[in-house]
Amino acid sequence: MALKVLREIKPKILYAHNWQTLPISYKLSVELGTKIILDLHEYSPAEREQSRSWRVLRRPMIDYFLHEYATKVDASLTVSPTIAKMYQENYGFCPLVVLNAPEVQPAIKFHPTQKDEIHLIHHGLATRRRKIELMIESVSKADVRFYLHLMLMEFNNGYIQDLKKYADTIAKGRVFFESPVSPEEIVNKISTYDIGFYLLPLNSFNHAAALPNKFFDFINAGLAICVGPSIEMSRLIKQCDLGVVTPSIEPDDVAVVLNNLSADEIDLMKQNSLAARQELNAENEMKKLLDLHCAVISGH
Repeated sequence: MALKVLREIKPKILYAHNWQTLPISYKLSVELGTKIILDLHEYSPAEREQSRSWRVLRRPMIDYFLHEYATKVDASLTVSPTIAKMYQENYGFCPLVVLNAPEVQPAIKFHPTQKDEIHLIHHGLATRRRKIELMIESVSKADVRFYLHLMLMEFNNGYIQDLKKYADTIAKGRVFFESPVSPEEIVNKISTYDIGFYLLPLNSFNHAAALPNKFFDFINAGLAICVGPSIEMSRLIKQCDLGVVTPSIEPDDVAVVLNNLSADEIDLMKQNSLAARQELNAENEMKKLLDLHCAVISGH
């Protein structure tokens, strides 16, 4: 059905979404001379690397598709330099890196941090594999000046309720569950807090190499940032002095890092985020994408 529709449309460029669309994209390219831009959101051969059945049954197919078709597309893109490097090393093509950054909201300005009341914010899906309870436990072990706000979308049924019970048990009065907002409202909503907080378990290559939307939301909201030792988020935090990187995601380690932060240090990190958003924003990333399309159309 998809091939029939595409034959009728006769597109100049086909935007192939992930590895699954490669065979049909390549077939159309051969038939009609359609150009292909392949969008690889993460490192596909490691999508579900923790699953033995996936490694045995699915990974060989992904590997074949990438070797057979991805090397023949006109351009490709992905979300982080580490992932792009892996594609180049293992498959011989290097995707353009396009970051998942939001638009700049000029109305968001610097606001100073209160010395005795520091508010951390985490937003995203409430999925058990992300172990959000570690952030709750970290705050429970940190100084009483730290408060955690969670703005979560239900993913695993009952998980948010479990988190509420856990927070009430170990950090009563210091963890708040905020109502989620639309994607367009997130940056403005979280800009009233002090620190963007994300302890991503590094149990897969794609987690270690991730540069998720929420990271750039933190930057564009003018927040200091606290993350675990992931490759790409750590790199940008250190490069732009945006926040702190914990040695692990164990609550005791995280609490030590938080406790060592002063309000003045957090304020400097906030100001650095506001400066970094002038570069790390949707306008600049979309320009890269538009330039790529123009280059593909022109054949350069």
